[in-house]
Amino acid sequence: MEYQDIRQHLQTARQASSEMGITTVQALADATEALLSMQPATPDSEVELRETVHRSVDVVSLLIHDAGRRRQGYPPAALHEAVHTLFEQIERLRPGLVRPQLTH
Repeated sequence: MEYQDIRQHLQTARQASSEMGITTVQALADATEALLSMQPATPDSEVELRETVHRSVDVVSLLIHDAGRRRQGYPPAALHEAVHTLFEQIERLRPGLVRPQLTH
């Protein structure tokens, strides 16, 4: 996935999450876009950055899918730990990003 494709996916996710009231997706999309603007210092940090961006896209998709399933009456998926860990990873890569209250 090219970064432009990722930005487009994040924009679509923002729209879907706004309709469903998923604030965590908005915060995660914002943090992921901040990562996309980073210039990694080393090849290792570039790999970690790329992996974190792709993991973010996956978690965003899972959160939206889970919200849709909840609307159909299914129980919530256990995504809190994945989101928490991902925000920690993002904070390690880009210190100072505000970590929001995690709700979905």
